[in-house]
Amino acid sequence: MAGIGACKEGDKAPPPPPPAKAPPAQAAPAKAPPPAQPRGTPPSAGEAVPAKREASEADVEKAIATLTENVTAGAHDRTNPWAMAHGLLVWGKDMKASDGRLAVDVMVSDFAVSAKVDDRTVYGFPDKTATGVPVDPHGNMIVRALLAAGVDPKRKFKLGTGETITLKRLADDAEWTTVVPSDDGDWHKFAWTHGAILERHGANDAIDTKFGKKTLLELALRAAHHLEDDQQTLARLREANTPEKVQKDRTGIFAHPCGGLHFVQTTAEAAKQQGDPALLAKVKTQLDVVLFRWEAERRIYRTFATQRPDARILILVQELKFYGHVLETFALAAKQGIIEPSAEQKKVLRQVAGDLLNTLEALQGAYANLDKIKASSAQTYYDLIGDGCHAIRGLREGLVPFFRP
Repeated sequence: MAGIGACKEGDKAPPPPPPAKAPPAQAAPAKAPPPAQPRGTPPSAGEAVPAKREASEADVEKAIATLTENVTAGAHDRTNPWAMAHGLLVWGKDMKASDGRLAVDVMVSDFAVSAKVDDRTVYGFPDKTATGVPVDPHGNMIVRALLAAGVDPKRKFKLGTGETITLKRLADDAEWTTVVPSDDGDWHKFAWTHGAILERHGANDAIDTKFGKKTLLELALRAAHHLEDDQQTLARLREANTPEKVQKDRTGIFAHPCGGLHFVQTTAEAAKQQGDPALLAKVKTQLDVVLFRWEAERRIYRTFATQRPDARILILVQELKFYGHVLETFALAAKQGIIEPSAEQKKVLRQVAGDLLNTLEALQGAYANLDKIKASSAQTYYDLIGDGCHAIRGLREGLVPFFRP
């Protein structure tokens, strides 16, 4: 069963004290290699910077409709709980799976498993199925998705074993096996666990783990510190206004799944929940770093496309992932009251949306041939579906704060 819950240190402010060492809750599952990403090199001094397109509200609404049609079948696939969890971002808790059942029932009833941890039976989800279909590769992604979609914690699910469990039991077990991160590997998978915790608890609460109580304040402070640490190189380059020097080298924030943007999202949400002005100021600065990173990455994608025309689909899929998650990150931050975007920020975010629309238009051929892509490259197929759902949410949630007066 995938880590039901499972750093570099900064060179300025010291981190909070680390948690007491304890044996892992269970053996770590074998990790699949991360999907290949464009590494790229900085554009040369004479290389053209990609033109910026400022998307309109009509452009966005059209893109939402087209992309929704593109991902519908894949996101409703009853054999793919990972995809259905992403589908909840678009269709919500009442979404039906391809077999007619509610997707939330299929995800839990067909895929939840139990394991013995110490003397306690815990319920959760495996990394993947026996045939390699992703289930919960990040750890607690499905629990987070169910809670975020508004599923009642008291809701009951009947498992294939005949047992009946509730969403509350799944969430309690996720918290009980939570390990406060102490290394990069733990931080890379913590965003989903942290998000699930934030869905259930208030600022002054603590969670019960097998290692003792952990306060939400401690989690928020640790997350903010590590986000600063992981983005410190980008922050220095932003200060020097040198986006052309950024490289995607799989260190720091670039080592996280989805470019670390889920980590940014939950860290910002935790800071907002705590309501501490200094903590909020920290995460707002880190959001500004993300916008600087957009300036850098769009150049890297252009450079890589020039260097590797044979990798066109790979590049476009990574652009879909990055631009969609950036837009989603800022749309959620605006919705949650973390930021009040300025006129200049709104313009930049309309340009991020413009990059996303350009990418989606270039990917129409891929979406028209999803069956062939699934047969030849499962990871590319999963990205087209899952990241397509994130892009829809980013575009949809961004309509009011970024496109309307």
